[in-house]
Amino acid sequence: MDVALGPSLPHHPAHELERPTLPVLLNGLPSKSAAVSQTTNINNTDYANLAQPGDEQIAPISPLAQVQRNTYRTPTYLIHGTRDDLIPWQQSQEFRDALQAKGVQAELGVVEGGVHLFYLYRAPDGRGWESVRKGYEFCFEQSK
Repeated sequence: MDVALGPSLPHHPAHELERPTLPVLLNGLPSKSAAVSQTTNINNTDYANLAQPGDEQIAPISPLAQVQRNTYRTPTYLIHGTRDDLIPWQQSQEFRDALQAKGVQAELGVVEGGVHLFYLYRAPDGRGWESVRKGYEFCFEQSK
């Protein structure tokens, strides 16, 4: 049985991510040779205004879309900080709720004051590691 623990890919709505994130994630950056052959300077590309992909291109990498299609069945433990400046923590709450509504085992550990990728930073009070520990316990329990 697969068990997921860790960061998830972005999900709908696309506008909640910084403008260049999805176009670059899905289409990549142009190669230098391609940029030169198109008589454009890669250093002058306006990445903030790249064309946004449509739902049909986003859906294959969207965990929420997969849950809605009943193709995501992996028990999942999400950990999210309340001070995440990239993805609102409420998205993890909504994702957990969507999983549970489809009968998928899911839990959420909310790290009060935790930033995006909080586990990369030292917190004198160990804030967040309790959620990580609970996440591992969840995974161990699911894999029995």
